[in-house]
Amino acid sequence: MKILFVHEDFAVTYPQGMAYLSGALKEAGHETRLEFARHRDFLERVSKFRPDVLAYSVMTGVHTYYLDVNLRVKRELPELKAVSVFGGPHATFAPGLIEREGVDAVCVGEGENSFREFVDCLADGKDYTAVAGFHVRTKDGIVRNEPAPLVSDLDSLAQPDYNLFFDADPLAGRMIPKVFMPFRGCPFPCAFCFNHKARQLYAGKGRWIRAHSVEYILKAIEDVRERHAVPFVRFDSDNFLLFPEWLEEFAEKYPQRVGVPFEVHLRLDEVDEKKADLLVRAGCRKVEVGVEAGSDRVRMELMNRKMDKDTILRGCRILNDRGFALVCNNIIGSPSETFTEALETARLNADARPSYAAGYLYTPLPGTSMAEFAVEQRYFDGDFDKVGFAGFYGSSVLRYDDPMEKRRLENLQKLLGISVAFPVLIKALPFLTGLPLSPIYGFIHLLWWGLVVRFRVRSCPVQIRLLPQMIFRFFSRFGY
Repeated sequence: MKILFVHEDFAVTYPQGMAYLSGALKEAGHETRLEFARHRDFLERVSKFRPDVLAYSVMTGVHTYYLDVNLRVKRELPELKAVSVFGGPHATFAPGLIEREGVDAVCVGEGENSFREFVDCLADGKDYTAVAGFHVRTKDGIVRNEPAPLVSDLDSLAQPDYNLFFDADPLAGRMIPKVFMPFRGCPFPCAFCFNHKARQLYAGKGRWIRAHSVEYILKAIEDVRERHAVPFVRFDSDNFLLFPEWLEEFAEKYPQRVGVPFEVHLRLDEVDEKKADLLVRAGCRKVEVGVEAGSDRVRMELMNRKMDKDTILRGCRILNDRGFALVCNNIIGSPSETFTEALETARLNADARPSYAAGYLYTPLPGTSMAEFAVEQRYFDGDFDKVGFAGFYGSSVLRYDDPMEKRRLENLQKLLGISVAFPVLIKALPFLTGLPLSPIYGFIHLLWWGLVVRFRVRSCPVQIRLLPQMIFRFFSRFGY
């Protein structure tokens, strides 16, 4: 069978899930390919490949784009008769996606085994409507099956097929960093995140928190390095400090086997001197952490993120003392958060002294407890089709009685990074955020981000000759 993965475009990184799915499918003898929907000759490429399955991995905010792409393929290439399968976070936690026009099947949750079984059944002419983890449209209605059990031994999975991306776009092979995912699952119940919903989905179906062996990850990096330059690595798991013994083994072997700088995501309440020293020993250059909100009410009660300010500042101090490029992520404009509370986020970040304070507008995600709160309190009408990728940076989808409050929160998101870098600006934020200068502040936000990446974070070398293409693709995602 021929499976065509469809992605919007390659911008800065690539979706890990597709690599794992492609690896599983190729191991079973199927042929896979990736095409980019924004390319001018996209339909011509699809027609030439003649896929049996169209596969889309979708997040909330871009799901409507892929629904439109799928309909365009089916309407303009009716001779294909390809089965369209949607997976990813939005497909998992918004199960009504199967009811949308043109969607033939939805893969719920992790799909390496389920998707392979689904495609095997298609290839063999067997009944594919009973495959665990799939919702399937039939002539008699929609069949909804329970999620498949989790794979307890991640090393039993086929090696991810990263060449899926590198063969589709030469820029991906030259891009840095290369991305790998050593762990799956997160034990923390943050209200804005899918993780607590995923744990409920998989209750009784296996261990949620799992890790690849160090050997598996090192081999994956070495396999990529056989064909492409790997001057920098990004580990894209939620919390790199989940397994202390794993970290010790990694710190010993990674410098010998790979030996290039890397970046990770951490939780600040997991940071201590020993773990930070192991990261230094391994060669870690950049660390991203979640501060999320300066207000204790917003952070600890609304977000259900049980981390006080002293813990945040202590963790940041340990990381700063060891010279990491520190990026603090924050959410601005959570439902019920006031502008006064949001100003506390700027102050707390200034005290934490990061290399960069990243701000994102709150975006409701289906199934999360914070989104349910937003609907209950009438901040959000529950229509997730209104959520767009640019909404993380542009304008809030929440409803505000006071338009000035909405403007101030949206502008604060754009000015957070530069005001934390120059704390004298924080006192001026009540005035600056009230001005109708959102497009200008948006430009300042993106310009400051670019300067930080080049001169302050500098976590990996910058390939100057690739910058124009990278910048064009990145800005195009925001409608520029």
